[in-house]
Amino acid sequence: MSATNRSRHRKLAALVVLATALAPGAALALSALPIEESDDRTSVVIQNRAFKMAHELTLEAGLLPLDAYYKGVTGTLRYTWHFSEFQALELINITYSYDWNTRLKESLINEFGALSDDYAFREAVLIADIDYVLKPFYGKMALFNRTIVRSEFYLNVGPAYILYLPSSIMFTGMSHRPGLNYGAGIRLFAAEWFSVRVDLRHYIVFAVDGVLQDPPRFEIDNVLYLGLGGSFNIGYD
Repeated sequence: MSATNRSRHRKLAALVVLATALAPGAALALSALPIEESDDRTSVVIQNRAFKMAHELTLEAGLLPLDAYYKGVTGTLRYTWHFSEFQALELINITYSYDWNTRLKESLINEFGALSDDYAFREAVLIADIDYVLKPFYGKMALFNRTIVRSEFYLNVGPAYILYLPSSIMFTGMSHRPGLNYGAGIRLFAAEWFSVRVDLRHYIVFAVDGVLQDPPRFEIDNVLYLGLGGSFNIGYD
């Protein structure tokens, strides 16, 4: 073998040895580089509603806790038509309130000579409203890891009417006041035909009867309603 061939063989062998030595390091460096993955798929989580509402009849007990001069214990009868999984109409919603005086009102009457039928002492005794209901949230929870409780969160808004007593200026002591209401609630399903619901509603009513006062009054009344009751689902599939 000539000297030139021997020199070429030595260089080739050196390159092989060098490549063998550098290969693990190159592989480690490549493994450390970020790898871009292309995936056009999107993940969608869907929770189908196990219970479908149709015609709902609700009986509810509640409170009117906001006014400083009186508090009320209420009873409510409500009919709701659920025309889709996410929307409903409360077509009948009537609330009667049994009111009693607070200590502040009793003190003003007994110690300062205020009249019990004074305009400022009006009390809400009857509430009626028609509401649009939106039901965007539905889910389920585990109760002590023993049973599944399905729930629904809803929002409501609509026109309202409140009858106040007493008032000494019109309609034999009655004050008729229109307004609006909005609120929210949550429903817990016990079965498809029965559920328990909690409601919170804010009524904003206009004291139109105050315009006839002397001097005229332009007032807005706020009534807060808290309710707890049971609902019967009728006519579901």
